[in-house]
Amino acid sequence: MATTQPLKDFVAGRISRDQLMSVVTKQDWYTDGLDEYQSGHYWSREQDTFGFTPAGRISIGAERDNSSVFTALDENGDIYAKAFLPNVPSLNNIEPHSLSARSYGVEAYNHFVDFFNGQINANSLATDLNAFTHPVELEKWAETEVTQPGEFKFLGEGDESEFESSGDNLAFQAGMTMTTETVDRGVNLFYDWRNRAERGFSQYYKVTSGDSPADYQFLSVSESAVPETLKSLSISNKPNPTSLMPHVKTSADLEFEAEVRSNTSELFAADDDFIDYACWICAAENGCDSTEYMTEMDDGSKVKYRWYRFKDQPTFQNLKADYPEIYTEAYLSSLQAKVEDIQQNWINKPTDFLSKPERANSNKVNLIELDHGHIVEPPAGKESGWVPIVLSVEIPYGRWQSEINTVEGPNGKRLSGY
Repeated sequence: MATTQPLKDFVAGRISRDQLMSVVTKQDWYTDGLDEYQSGHYWSREQDTFGFTPAGRISIGAERDNSSVFTALDENGDIYAKAFLPNVPSLNNIEPHSLSARSYGVEAYNHFVDFFNGQINANSLATDLNAFTHPVELEKWAETEVTQPGEFKFLGEGDESEFESSGDNLAFQAGMTMTTETVDRGVNLFYDWRNRAERGFSQYYKVTSGDSPADYQFLSVSESAVPETLKSLSISNKPNPTSLMPHVKTSADLEFEAEVRSNTSELFAADDDFIDYACWICAAENGCDSTEYMTEMDDGSKVKYRWYRFKDQPTFQNLKADYPEIYTEAYLSSLQAKVEDIQQNWINKPTDFLSKPERANSNKVNLIELDHGHIVEPPAGKESGWVPIVLSVEIPYGRWQSEINTVEGPNGKRLSGY
C-alpha cells in the first residue's frame, strides 16, 4: 500500500503529521469530512473528533455481567434451573439503588477558569458546586417493554441486547421496577417493591417449556424441590486475583525488551523506548521522597507508595518528555502553586463541594464508607503540595501481573502498542 512506508516513517518520527496526511488524503478510500462518508473505516480529522465537537449527551447506568443459569432434569423429566442472580434489598417497599445522580455542565468548568488563570485564589472561590450540576435524565421504557419483577423475558436473535440467544444457548432477561425522586438537583433511584407479592429473585426455578422459548415459564421453588446435582453448584471468587508489581525490570523483562526493540528496528528502522520506567526514578532533586510507605486495606491488600511533589509525580514526568513545549517548568510551577493553594484552603475546612445525601424517600440513609486504608497522612514537611503515588498492590492469594501487552506485527513479531 502507498501508505505503508509513510506510516512507518511517522511512527519512527522521521516525518511530520502533515507529511503523512499529504499521502493519506490522496488515497481513493479517504473521505474528507462526514458528508461523503458511506461505510467502512474512517480516518477522522481533528475537527470531527469529540475534542472539537462533543456529543450532546452520554449514556450512563448501573451495569453488570450476565449470570449463568444451570439446568437439570428430575426423575419425571421436569426441568429445574439454578440461577445466581444478585440479592436485591427488598425489606422495604422502596429501597435505594443510587442517590444524587447528576452530571456537570460547562458551567462547572467555567467556574474554575479565573482560579487556574491566576486571577483569584482558592480561598475566595465558591465551592458549592450544586448550582453547576444537572439531574440525570432517565429514559423510561414503554410498559410493554418493561421486564417485571419475577418475570423472565426471552432474548431472541436480533434483540437489542449484548446477551442474545444463539444456537443451543438461550438468554433471558430478568428485571424489576424502579421509581425516582429529584432532590437538590440530583436524582435518587429506588427499587420499587410496592404491590409485589414476591420480592427479589429466587435461586431455584421450575421451568415449564412451551412451543418456543418465548413461552417458557419460570416458577420459583425451594431448594428441597430440585435435583441434587443443582444443589451442589456454587460460585466463588477467583482463587488468585491479580496483584500489581512495582515498575522494576526483571531479567525476563530485559529479554522481552531486547526482542521488541530488535523487531521495531527491523520493521520500522527506528528505536523504541519499550518498557521505559524513567518517570519512576526517585531522587530528592526530582521532588520524590524515596521512603516507601505501606498501608493495608480492609481486605488485607498491602499497598506500597511514595510521596511526590505534585508537579514531579510520574504522570508529569512522562508529559514533560512527550510534550516539552507545553509542560515547561514555568507551567508546572504555576500548577504546583495552585495545588498548594487548594490544599491549604480546602482541606479540613467546612468546604461543601456537593451536598451529601442524608435522606431518601424521607428515610435516613447510611452511605458506604471509604476503605480506611485509602486515607493516609503525609510525612512532616510534606503536608502541602505533595501526593501519595502507589508503587505496588499485593492482594491476598494474588498472582503478580508480570505479562506486558504487545501487538503482533508481520510474521508474528511482537511490537509495543503504538
